[in-house]
Amino acid sequence: MSLKSPLAKLWLAPVGLLFVVVAIALAGASGAPAASPSVTITKSSFPAAGAPVAYSNVIAGQSTYISYTITVDYAGANGTLTHAALSDPVSCSAAGCTDLQYAGAEVVFVSPTCGTAVYRGTTSFPKQGVTCQFGSLSPGAKFDVQIIFKVPTQASAGGATKFSNVASLSAKEGSNDNQPISSHTDTFASNGNVAVVNPLTTDATDSLNSYAPPDATTTLQTDPTKSSSNFQHTKVSLKGPPNVGALVLLQECGGLGAACPTGTPSPCPTACNTQTSIVAVTGSGSPFFQANHLLLVFTLFANEASSIKIQKLVWYHDGKAVGLCPDRTSDPTGDCLVGPPVLDKTTGDITVTVDGPSQGGWGGIG
Repeated sequence: MSLKSPLAKLWLAPVGLLFVVVAIALAGASGAPAASPSVTITKSSFPAAGAPVAYSNVIAGQSTYISYTITVDYAGANGTLTHAALSDPVSCSAAGCTDLQYAGAEVVFVSPTCGTAVYRGTTSFPKQGVTCQFGSLSPGAKFDVQIIFKVPTQASAGGATKFSNVASLSAKEGSNDNQPISSHTDTFASNGNVAVVNPLTTDATDSLNSYAPPDATTTLQTDPTKSSSNFQHTKVSLKGPPNVGALVLLQECGGLGAACPTGTPSPCPTACNTQTSIVAVTGSGSPFFQANHLLLVFTLFANEASSIKIQKLVWYHDGKAVGLCPDRTSDPTGDCLVGPPVLDKTTGDITVTVDGPSQGGWGGIG
C-alpha cells in the first residue's frame, strides 16, 4: 500500500480550527488621485493543497468534502467600495476573471458573512459555484467567508481529475474612483492567479482526506473492501462543529502494510500486532466534542486478524490501553470501548468500536 496523507505529526495534539487567509489590502496614495486598489489574495484549502480527496461514492454512499475559508481585510485607503463580490471558483486572465463551475459538485455551506449568496450551476447540480455579494465594503472591513463543496462523483465530474481553485474579488471604487472610467470595476485573483490544487482520487484503501460540514452528522471511512492488500478499515462518525465544521484525515499504516511515516509513534507500548489507524479531527477533545462524541469503528480484516487471539486483544490509543465504557479513566483522553472486540466467525474479521471525544493513533496487541 502507498501512503497518501502526511499525518505523522497531525494527531499528536488536538488540531485547532484551520482557516484560509485571504488578505485584501486596498490603498490609494495619500494626497494623490486614487489609484487602482492594491489587492493581495492568499488562498489555501482544507484538506491542504496537494492532498488527494476521494470522489464522492468511491465508497458506496459516502460523500466527501473540501472547504475554503477566505478572510476579507479592506484597509480602506480608497474609501468605500461598491458592488463588492467574491466569486469561487473562477478562471482569470489579463482580460479579467470569469466564473467557473465544478461539474457535479455542490456548495453545501457558505458562512453568513457571504452576504447574499448567488449560486450557479445546472438543473441537476444548481450549486456548482457561488458568488458572495457584499454590496458596499467600508474602510476597515474585515471578516471571514467559508465555502464548503461536496466533491462530485467520478461519473458526474465531467472528466475532472482535480479541484483547481482560484477565487476573485471584484469591486468599484465609488466616489473615490478618479480613474478615467468612473464605473471601472477592479478584479483581483487569488494567489496571483496561481491555483490551489487538490487531486481527486478513486483510491481510499489506506487513507482518506475530507471535511465534515457544520451542524450535521458525517460518516467518513477508508475502503471497507477486504483484499490481499487491504488489512484494516477505519471509520469515524462525527457531528460537525457549528459554523465551521471539521477537517477529517484518516490513515492506516505499518503492520502488514507499508511503514508509517518517519517519526510516527506507535500507539501500542510495544510493537502492535495490527496496523496503526490514525484519526485526525480538528477540534478533537474540545468542549464541543466532549459533549458530541466521535464514534470510531476499526475492522481488522481476517488477513490481519488471523494472527490475533481475540481473548487477549488489548486496544491502545496513543500508548494507553482503552477501557470498557463507562471506564474513561484508563485512557486519559476519555475515550472508551463500546463493548469488547467482536469476532465475526463467518468472515474472521474483528471489530473494535470506540466512543470518545479524542482523535489519535490506534492499534492492538493480542
